[in-house]
Formats: sequence, C-alpha cells, structure tokens
Amino acid sequence: MTNDSALKKIMVYGKWKDIFDFKYLECKAALIGSLIIVFFLNFSINENSIENINTIFVALTKDIAISLIGFLGFTVAGLAILTGVVSKSVVQKIVENNKKENLEKILLSFYFLGMIIAIDILGLLCLYILSMSEKEYYLGLVLITSYIFSYMTIFVIFYSVKLVGNCLEIFFIINESGEEKKTVSLKEVYNSYRVTALEKICLSNQDKKIIEEYMKTIFEQIEENEDSILKDRLKKMFFTHFGIKE
Repeated sequence: MTNDSALKKIMVYGKWKDIFDFKYLECKAALIGSLIIVFFLNFSINENSIENINTIFVALTKDIAISLIGFLGFTVAGLAILTGVVSKSVVQKIVENNKKENLEKILLSFYFLGMIIAIDILGLLCLYILSMSEKEYYLGLVLITSYIFSYMTIFVIFYSVKLVGNCLEIFFIINESGEEKKTVSLKEVYNSYRVTALEKICLSNQDKKIIEEYMKTIFEQIEENEDSILKDRLKKMFFTHFGIKE
C-alpha cells in the first residue's frame, strides 16, 4: 500500500478522470489527434518495409521521450514556483473563503501531469528498445500501442496549456483574498472614526467622574485579555489615547 497523500487526493477528487473526460479540449484533441496519427501510421506501414518503419519508430520514440523529460522538469519547476508564491497567510485566507479545495485541485493537476509524463516516458523508452528489432509485429498491436502513446503525448501537451489557465486561477484567488482583506481593513478604519465621533459627542459635556468611569471600564476590559502581548499593546494605545504617562 502507498502512503502518498497526493496520490490519495487525486483519487478522492477524481483527478484521474481528467485523462478520459471528453468534455474538455485536451481529451478531444488527444482523441482526434491520435486517431489521425494511427490512420497515417497504418497507411505508412502498408507502404514501407519493416526496416523503414523501425527507423521511424526509433527516431520518434527517442526524440519524444527526451522532449518529455524536459517537459517533466518544467512541470516540477512550475509546481515549485506556485507553492513558493502561495504563502501561509494566503492559504489561511483561502481556507476562510472556502476555496481550499480549488487550490488543492490546481496544485494536484501538476502532480497528475507529472505522473502521466513519467508513464509516457517509460513506455516510449520500451518502444524505442523494441523498435530496434527487425522482427515483424502484429499490425493490430502496433496500431493500438501507437494510439495509446499518441493519445497520452497529445494529452500532455494540451493539459499543460490548461495548467496555464489554472495558474491564472490561483492568481485570481489570491487577488480576491487580498481585495477582501483590504475591504475589512477599510471597515475597521471607518468604525474607528465612528467610535471616535461618538466618544467626542457623548463625553464632551460630561463631568470628570463619568469620564473617569468610562476610562476605568476600558482599562478593566483590557486587563481581562488573556493575551499578554496584545494586552501590552492595548495598554499603550489606551495611555496614548487619553494622554496618560505610563
């Protein structure tokens, strides 16, 4: 049994279905593209010798596998950059806005893409080795294998493009969180003005005893605070507000 938590979340969120979800462009493109490739491959096999076919397979499988290794590096780098940009405070804000699942799904897309690329690379390397043999192969098996790896390779390309949109979605989530934080801050400032205005109106014509009782009540509430650091800060604000020396 595997202890890979990311893999478990891929199963929980159903991310593995992405490769077969034909509602999305990447799956449609992979399906159509792989069928076209198989069609031309079938025509090419019937028109060429086994030596020529093997030469084509050796070149294609090797070059595509090498390209996908570089692509895998891009995926890892992209995930590293994203996780570095999303700070702890941003994550907390996203959790407060009930968008944690959205963020996890976006990050898991990189992990899922990496898995598909790794499987594709290993399969292509195996095909590369088999292509060096001059033995004749069963045509149906060759076409089915070519269809599978053509589908995976085209899916990887278009799914990577989709990840660009996912990265933009992360930016929008972070930006939205920042806007909400700014709104809360503005409300706090406005409320502080309201309290100051009410304080001035209510206490301006009161005698000294009422003002002292008012100050005493505020100070008692500060003393009840269990956070010692916050309590000290509030006391400094209290002394500054009423012009009292500590």
